[in-house]
Amino acid sequence: IVAFFNDVHGLVPRDKLGIPRLATGELHPEECFRIGQTVKAKVLSCSPKQQKMLLSLDLSAAAEKERHVCRELVGTLVAGVVERTSQNEIHLRLDGLDGIDGLLQIEHTTDHSGLRADLVKTFCIGQRVDRMLVLQASDAKRQVVLTKKNSLVWAAASGNLPRDFGNVSNGDVIPGYVSRVTNFGVFVNFLSSLSGLAMRGNVADEFVTDPSKHFQPGQSVRARVLHLDPDTQKMQLSLKQSDCQSGDISFLRSYFTDVWAAAGSLGGVVETRGGMYASIVIGGIADGVVEDSKYGGIVVDLGDDLTGFVKTEHCQDIECEVGQTVRARVLDVDPRKAIVDLSLLPSLVVPSKKTLPLQKPVVGSLIRGTVQLVKPTYAVVTLNEGQNVCFVNCQDYNSRMGDSKSLYTHGATVTVRVVRAASKKRGTSDNR
Repeated sequence: IVAFFNDVHGLVPRDKLGIPRLATGELHPEECFRIGQTVKAKVLSCSPKQQKMLLSLDLSAAAEKERHVCRELVGTLVAGVVERTSQNEIHLRLDGLDGIDGLLQIEHTTDHSGLRADLVKTFCIGQRVDRMLVLQASDAKRQVVLTKKNSLVWAAASGNLPRDFGNVSNGDVIPGYVSRVTNFGVFVNFLSSLSGLAMRGNVADEFVTDPSKHFQPGQSVRARVLHLDPDTQKMQLSLKQSDCQSGDISFLRSYFTDVWAAAGSLGGVVETRGGMYASIVIGGIADGVVEDSKYGGIVVDLGDDLTGFVKTEHCQDIECEVGQTVRARVLDVDPRKAIVDLSLLPSLVVPSKKTLPLQKPVVGSLIRGTVQLVKPTYAVVTLNEGQNVCFVNCQDYNSRMGDSKSLYTHGATVTVRVVRAASKKRGTSDNR
């Protein structure tokens, strides 16, 4: 026990006395220290409520490094096993980091709030979790704050996530997350203590009266740096879509990655597109039997416990009876609902004789296509007279409040830019 002024006391554990033989039990503390001796101690942790203080007398370089081990983890990727869960938090035991608590808040399990409830169910006690990014750290608490947001994890893995103020320049577009929304603007956090403010005039391209109608705490965003103040280390940001639109497929890629992971909580396929969906190729042809015909479309039994659904606009002027065998084009798969979206339109199922030889879209090229399906997050579009199936963003990190059906309608002609092309097979899920 070490005493300070004003009747303040602290405890030094045996392994923090700074003498190896004491830690192993070969010596007793009374053999090395005497009552009344003046010592220099470091405060490891302090709990005012419990009036407890944990100290260390080990002032060696190794002890100093150990003391800051949590702080040095910020910006790195870690893995671990779920130890316990609560309504808002998940605690993990991290690989190779004994004694350090990993804290994953529920809002940091995904970039997409609509998938959060299903994804959280996959974090069961004992479940292994890979590729988590350390956002913040507390050496005093021996705790690191983690995120599974793909936007942040992927940016850190590619070296595009600044670690401190000195790594940021005016004009940079940085992935982050909303920490607080006020009537005068939106606060955005990045790694560690790096943060910035988007004033109300820079929250959106349109006139903003209430920032909370555009952004919510915990939402993944991309922020453009407008001004840096080196004296206060404060950043002025813009969250306008015109300043921050991603220009890539990371938002959609993140969505599909998490959709398949969330399907695991519903008895579907976790992460991989194997299992019951192995025989389904998006853009390919599937044979099935009409199971039911109802208002809104046709239900098709595809075998292997797979159900297909043909919306009304994809079976117009086509007569189908229950029990009839049909051939359909696969447009999309929703693993959470265990539904395969199909089309019976001859123009999509049977290629026209005038159709050019199968073409692989060239990355960066602009191609005219036809909208076939409109989902809340994306639209399914066919290219090259129906040869290719592609997916087009309806939302982005900073623009999620709009109605996708106001952007696209079935049958509309659109011009799309190819960002990523399918691998070997036409229309495989790699199109996503």
